[in-house]
Amino acid sequence: MEQYIWRKVLDMCFILLFIFMFSAPSLFAHRVNIFCYWDNNTLMCEGYFSDGREAKNSKVEIYDGKSGELLKTIFTDENGKCSLALDKKKDLKIVLLVGMGHRAECRIRGLQEEAEEPKEKIFIKHSEETITPQKIEEIVDKRLSLLEERIISLEKRLSRPSLVSVLGGIGYIIGIFSLLYLLRNKDAS
Repeated sequence: MEQYIWRKVLDMCFILLFIFMFSAPSLFAHRVNIFCYWDNNTLMCEGYFSDGREAKNSKVEIYDGKSGELLKTIFTDENGKCSLALDKKKDLKIVLLVGMGHRAECRIRGLQEEAEEPKEKIFIKHSEETITPQKIEEIVDKRLSLLEERIISLEKRLSRPSLVSVLGGIGYIIGIFSLLYLLRNKDAS
């Protein structure tokens, strides 16, 4: 009789596991990530969950990387992004707090010294247009922003849980229940 009850409990656990697995895919989005970078003198941050969803309206705390002093608290927008003008010379620790224990941390090193202006101006003549150092900087910044967007999207894809890890977790849970079932039956006999 007691074995019959344990069998029913085990069956019920598998049914509940199956229901939760397919009715709430957001259960696998436990991990939260933050990606930060400098855009001129502006700190840019983007927060997202491991399934790629944005960390909307989440708290972002910015600390001094050396002293640990809280410098500023801001919030992400509807796209999970936020920005703040700061001194690039400081090392920073950025903490994303999404709630219910979801937390991500990122560290950014400050620039030790600013790049010096070239002593002589460089002008490049190409067809009819003269390219100045400012124009080169604009072109490079545009290209870098495209690369940053691609890096963020790749990082989002890589941080998602893979099918192998999900199936491994399910196998682990089944193994624990099987072990408990075997131990219970061993005690009963």
